Amino acid sequence: MSDLQLGLIAIGAAVLAAVIAYNKWQEAKLRRRSEESFASQHRDVLLAGEGDAPAPSQATSGHGSGTRAANVEHTLGHEPAGAAPERRSRSILDPAADFIVDVQLDELTSGARIAAAIASNISPGSHPIYWEGLDPTSDTWEAGSESRRYDAVRVGLQLVARIGAVTDLDLASFCAGVQEVAAQVGGVATLDDLDEARARAQVLDRFCADVDVQLRFNLVGRDGSGFSMKRVCAVAEAAGCIAEDDGCFHYRDDDDADVFAIADGAGAGFADRAADNATLKEVALILDVPRAPAGPDGFLRFVDIAREMERALGARLVDDNRQPLTDAGIARIGKDLAAIQARMASKGIAAGSALAQRVFS
Repeated sequence: MSDLQLGLIAIGAAVLAAVIAYNKWQEAKLRRRSEESFASQHRDVLLAGEGDAPAPSQATSGHGSGTRAANVEHTLGHEPAGAAPERRSRSILDPAADFIVDVQLDELTSGARIAAAIASNISPGSHPIYWEGLDPTSDTWEAGSESRRYDAVRVGLQLVARIGAVTDLDLASFCAGVQEVAAQVGGVATLDDLDEARARAQVLDRFCADVDVQLRFNLVGRDGSGFSMKRVCAVAEAAGCIAEDDGCFHYRDDDDADVFAIADGAGAGFADRAADNATLKEVALILDVPRAPAGPDGFLRFVDIAREMERALGARLVDDNRQPLTDAGIARIGKDLAAIQARMASKGIAAGSALAQRVFS
């Protein structure tokens, strides 16, 4: 072996050793910063005495298997008055519904650079991806903004949607992408157990499948004839419903939450509602249970408008089996609806909440 070859080998070994040493130094530096950020700010909740209970939290869950279709703002918790300062969250990410990867940065980095790195390294898939940054002045997580600067970010992959749970390939691709992001913006990514995330997604998906129910009432002609589409639209508008971009009429509550929709017999919008002679054989009122606001008010208004339209159109109100809907039957449906809402609330994913809107879409 020539002196030149030996020299090149020695130089290569020196460069490799320098790279390894630099990486170790960077990891140690970031670890120290993380420890300084979190160390000794709070009492150990396991040692808290009476009257020193930790701040309550509102853990949330997500959703279902089968054919569904996903899309937040969810508060993870709040502090009682007088509590020691904590990292409060205005996060769009939720550890119960997302696989979250923390990325500690070596210095304050522009959100524009972070967003660009995410866009170029993480391929959008069937499940949404969100990122957020830790505001260094308020110590608060917030939806990532390109106009801000952050020294800590986290990137989340939504575990479930109406199309089902994430796959092994989804998780692996996401993790590889976040690691590339971290390398590109000068940070270190901390990955959680993928097996645990996969199992959590499956459990969440099964739960959401169980509660993913659409409640449908149908209006049919008493003599088998159809309805004038113009008349149906006029009656829907008179009941306080508004035509929206999907062609359906929607009833919204005082908070502008979408309570239920009025569609044609196929569940589609009234595309030809302006036509003079357009008719409908059937009208459907559809309440998407997981996405509709929790509580009895929405269901009561759903029933009231269904009855109003039944009278105004001279129609019969029936279920999907074309059986007349009696007051007793509607009362039973109301109890079933309340039971589903209670199950969702028990899992921390209230019907109609921002998180429910995200995982049941």
